[in-house]
Amino acid sequence: MAHILLVEDNVELRNVLESILIEEDHFVCCASDGLEATHAFSQRAWDLVVMDLLLPNKEGLQTIQEILTEDPGLGILAISGGGCGDADSYLAIAKTFGAKDTLVKPFTRTQFLTAISGVLGASSRGP
Repeated sequence: MAHILLVEDNVELRNVLESILIEEDHFVCCASDGLEATHAFSQRAWDLVVMDLLLPNKEGLQTIQEILTEDPGLGILAISGGGCGDADSYLAIAKTFGAKDTLVKPFTRTQFLTAISGVLGASSRGP
């Protein structure tokens, strides 16, 4: 079981992703923006952060930088639909900031779980 911080502002998608992770026996804590994510991050040790990039209050790229400053070995899976821009561009930036993997929305359950497994496997703290 991994401890996963899930950061997604879309309530429906967040609920679906949370359910998938719980079905896979992971402990999940959810946040809807970068401010909530930063607070939740400080509350416990995490094995993985799933980070949407386009968020209210504090965006995902800034949050990734802050989290990795505190915990450089943490696995991060960046996700984005791109909003008004190109998702691939945002995700490429997230990789340069230290995300271990990326997914373009929409993605399938299988793609999501494969990415989760890959990031956990690459992390020094995988399950």
